[in-house]
Amino acid sequence: MNASRSPTAPGFSTLVELLRTRALHQPEARAFTFLLDGDSEEATLTYAELDRQARAIGALLIQGGWAGRRALLLYAPGPEYIAAFFGCLYAGVTAVPAYPPMRPRQAPRLQAIAADAQAELALTTSPILEMLQALFTDMPDLAALKWLATDGEAVAEHAEAWRAPEMTSGTLAFLQYTSGSTSTPKGVVLTHGNLLHNLTLIQRCFGHTTQSRGVIWLPPYHDMGLIGGILQPLFVGFPVTLMSPLAFLQRPMRWLEAVSRERATTSGGPNFAYDLCARRATAEDLEKLDLSAWTVAFTGAEPVRAETLDRFTEVFGPRGFRRNAFYPCYGLAEATLIVSGGEHTALPVMRSARAEALEQNRFIEASPGTEGARSFIGCGQSLPDQRIVIVDPQAGVEVAPGHVGEIWVSGPSIAQGYWRRPEQTAQTFHAHLEGGTQGPFLRTGDLGFLEGGELFVTGRLKDLIILRGRNYYPQDLELTAEQSHPALRSGCGAAFSVDAGGEEQLVIVYELDRQHLRIDPEPVAAAIRRAVSEQHGVYVSEVVLIRTGGIPKTSSGKIQRSACREEFRSGALEIIGRSGPARPEQGAPALGLDRERLLATAPEERRGLLEQDLRERMARLLQVAPPQVPTGQPVSALGLDSLMAVELQHGVESGFHVPLPMADVLEGASLGDLAALVLRALETQADGPDVDAVVLTAEAGSDRSPLSPGQQALWFLQQLDHQSVAYNIASAVRIHGPLDVAALRASLRALVERHEQLRSTFSDRQGGAVQIFAPFQEGGFLLEEASAPSEEWLRARLTAEAHRPFDLERGPLLRVQLFERSEQEHVLLLVVHHLVADLWSLTVMIRELDQLYPAALAGVPANLPALPLRYTDHVRRQLARLERGEGERLWAYWRERLAGTLPVLDLSTDHPRPPVQTYRGGSVPFRVGDEVSRKLKALARGAETTLFTTLLAAFQVLLHRHSGQEDLLVGSPTLGRTGAGTAHVVGYFVNPVVLRADLSGRPDFESFLRRMRQVVLEALKHQDFPFALLVDRLHPKRDASRSPLFQAMFTLQQAQLPAALRGLPEFALGSAGATMTVGGLPFEAIALEQQVSQFDLTLMMAEHGAELVGAFQYNSDLFEAATVERMVGRFMTLLEGIVADPRQPVSTLPVLPEAERQRLLVDLNTTTTPYPLEQSLPALFFAQAALTPDATALFTAESRLSFRTLS
Repeated sequence: MNASRSPTAPGFSTLVELLRTRALHQPEARAFTFLLDGDSEEATLTYAELDRQARAIGALLIQGGWAGRRALLLYAPGPEYIAAFFGCLYAGVTAVPAYPPMRPRQAPRLQAIAADAQAELALTTSPILEMLQALFTDMPDLAALKWLATDGEAVAEHAEAWRAPEMTSGTLAFLQYTSGSTSTPKGVVLTHGNLLHNLTLIQRCFGHTTQSRGVIWLPPYHDMGLIGGILQPLFVGFPVTLMSPLAFLQRPMRWLEAVSRERATTSGGPNFAYDLCARRATAEDLEKLDLSAWTVAFTGAEPVRAETLDRFTEVFGPRGFRRNAFYPCYGLAEATLIVSGGEHTALPVMRSARAEALEQNRFIEASPGTEGARSFIGCGQSLPDQRIVIVDPQAGVEVAPGHVGEIWVSGPSIAQGYWRRPEQTAQTFHAHLEGGTQGPFLRTGDLGFLEGGELFVTGRLKDLIILRGRNYYPQDLELTAEQSHPALRSGCGAAFSVDAGGEEQLVIVYELDRQHLRIDPEPVAAAIRRAVSEQHGVYVSEVVLIRTGGIPKTSSGKIQRSACREEFRSGALEIIGRSGPARPEQGAPALGLDRERLLATAPEERRGLLEQDLRERMARLLQVAPPQVPTGQPVSALGLDSLMAVELQHGVESGFHVPLPMADVLEGASLGDLAALVLRALETQADGPDVDAVVLTAEAGSDRSPLSPGQQALWFLQQLDHQSVAYNIASAVRIHGPLDVAALRASLRALVERHEQLRSTFSDRQGGAVQIFAPFQEGGFLLEEASAPSEEWLRARLTAEAHRPFDLERGPLLRVQLFERSEQEHVLLLVVHHLVADLWSLTVMIRELDQLYPAALAGVPANLPALPLRYTDHVRRQLARLERGEGERLWAYWRERLAGTLPVLDLSTDHPRPPVQTYRGGSVPFRVGDEVSRKLKALARGAETTLFTTLLAAFQVLLHRHSGQEDLLVGSPTLGRTGAGTAHVVGYFVNPVVLRADLSGRPDFESFLRRMRQVVLEALKHQDFPFALLVDRLHPKRDASRSPLFQAMFTLQQAQLPAALRGLPEFALGSAGATMTVGGLPFEAIALEQQVSQFDLTLMMAEHGAELVGAFQYNSDLFEAATVERMVGRFMTLLEGIVADPRQPVSTLPVLPEAERQRLLVDLNTTTTPYPLEQSLPALFFAQAALTPDATALFTAESRLSFRTLS
């Protein structure tokens, strides 16, 4: 407990002293008026009457020996409850207010509270006791309590016998049980000092005086209703009118009618109450109201919505309500009540924030109404004697301004802790900032940010939904769902996530209005899914519609999302309708539709049937219900990434034996367009087996294979320099936690046995190079277990092994080495030759290890699906297509596209270019923040293109600005997996394409992006022409110092991966610290020293959550690292300029960061230099010539002159 947190409010030290003073000096003043029927029937209590009743109950309790013990208070809202509460205070009994259980289902919570509080006594009224006695059979713990009905006349006789017990500001007043789970309620320990300090803060914030008038309908059992609605009027000395929460819920307008009738100056409630009144008010209701006296309309307990403030003001403004009466504030039971509030006469403060930034825990202000912005209402500033800090909840450090974190609070109002829960008290009430010098703080569990001293609450830490690395606030999703269909009850839904097969999925539960209980649930669920998908970019896995009143709420009306999640899991929700997307296996045809069935259908029915099939395939990939996939929108706008596009393409090609160009899948085509493409292809094909299928069966089971054109080119380059490591692909990871080495070895063996490329070698035979496959042998790959004496030794060893040449003839071409740092830490290095794998292959290997390792641990087969084809099948199919005339069609396109003199990239270098191309390299990593990343994606969507094309265009502009060239060639690797079944095969499929940029005519960026969209589209349509053949046929002027055709490359890594593997794109870039979980093993990437670069400059990028990560790889024989670091800064500046105004000409887009601009344009041009005025310039020249006669004085491209020669 926090015994030191027991301040004394000015004038009083206890609540008993407060009431006694009021009764002495204002005995007949009206303290409380109760609307017994919610309308006009009244009962009142003066200060003297309340004091007398409290003394009577207090005396009875003292006489019974109950002082210092806990007593349950089970009353309906009314005068008896207030008298019993103060009676406990007068006796030194700790009050434990609670709801009387009206139904058996409410009894478990009451029993749990009684047990936790160690209550031995229960106070109530005779009618409630009679009702409860009927339930005692099922509640033996409650039946065992001592029960006292305080409404009898005999009780009143004890008033004169009361004697004040000894108490101080530090005396325990009552236990405030929070609205937690049924099984583990927590009692917040509040002293008289806590209460009096907080009441002082409330008075100061609200501007209350003895002339104030209150109307309160809030439940009187804790925080807002008891402290704000009952104790605050008593503390200040003004009258308040009370009604029961049930009366308000039965007819919400009763609240505002009471405010009008009583000329109330202060009243309030949660956001939903204002919203309910604004929605329910009729013209007849409005006629009765005069709200002009209402000056403080406080609102809290749940997030305050700007829409509610607007709607309420619009509806009730004509009846005298003023917008500046709204008083948003923030508080919680653990802080007694109020934590922050503003000036009560000021308008509410509103800020709009970019949703994408909030997903990454940052606040970036947006203009109101901006697409993708979230509006927040400020909850005021920190109050006197209190401190609010925003803290990273994991690290325990105060976050920088503009960042979202957990709200921590310190001050005299902070409660003493949780009753009889020392560990939870320590965790929640005794938090210290990192270093331990600042604290203790209360951890509120709420998320928020401070802006100009104003506190903005964004959500609950425990309620926060994290999907695919992004944060979603449940109240936003709930509001969107609520507004999607009129059958849903306002403020009666819960959004939360559940674990499904190791991946978090979104569930939304919503109540139906009574008049819609018989509605067909599917259209309602479809409306929710559509709205949430459109507005938040996230898919709702399950929609559950329940009966009216079925959502768990607190007494103040807050949604209990955790309780709702538990009821969802346990099946306790009273479900009316439930909608979850079907999840057939990835490989299964959507409708069982294939080529034969489609062609057997009447021609006029084929289009519709095929569209439905494609829609279900797409729904499986996106993990949504088929109705949520529109057939008229471009599939690229639905969130399709490259892996999903390949899956869709291969599924269609396998089922219908027709080609589906990747360009059509990725750029602009809708499902309807794709259906038309498939039908046209079927109509032009002759009936019969697919030619590719014949090729695939030609040499099944052969132990050798010809090389693909791409492999032949790599093999040839490797023969020129056997010691070259230019084509080594290496990745190192740190594995945290225990590792079963035997299981790892077994899973790697299974991987090598499954993929023949990993156990292949290459041999030069008379007919040319061939690839040879051997059965798995123990020496087929290397798993070396070696201790690592130091981190420096380890990094040096990793670098050496990553850059050790392969022997293509002897193998193995996959090396795996394991270094043991401790029992809880290992380092795994994987090195593979590019001849047998590409980056996509690494994705395949990691995916399969994710299943193989757990299976090896359990000693069971992993049951991976059989591979649909061998890499050799792909080679033969590729060669057959090229020989059938397809090769000539593809060659014709590239011949025309790359006609004329091909430009050579001419960047200024730090060093002379070596006469023969070297592959020594370095790398400079960087990150693009979430705001710029979001804008780039939005720019791509607006241009109906992809993020790849947008970033490529930006890179080409950077090269243009550095070189001055308007004709540029940039290479980019395509997957090369255009054939069905290739997505799951390890091998060298990748095929670079040449992307030619035309920057002539000073285009603006949007226009240039449109040009590049077409260039990329056409390149993708013709990507199957092997790059090696392209070089061979074009016969470019060979320059041994440069790579042929292009000297710069661009890549973007994208993959739709399970949650645990989403760090894989960052791994592909070699980003240090990237994480993912493989087979239950936590992998952390280790950045290897980049010693290889195949081109002058390569820009590699990847998506990571809301951000983009990147790396510039460079030839270190040409560029210094500092030069490339400056290039990174310029690229970042360029991206910011593009998203700020994409209509700027590319020639005027900013490229110089501010610091570099200052250095180049100002600092380096400050040429003021002192020189001797008595000497002429010729005299100075001859003096220098005498000092350095052989130094160069003048040079041109052809010659140099020394000072001696020139003089």
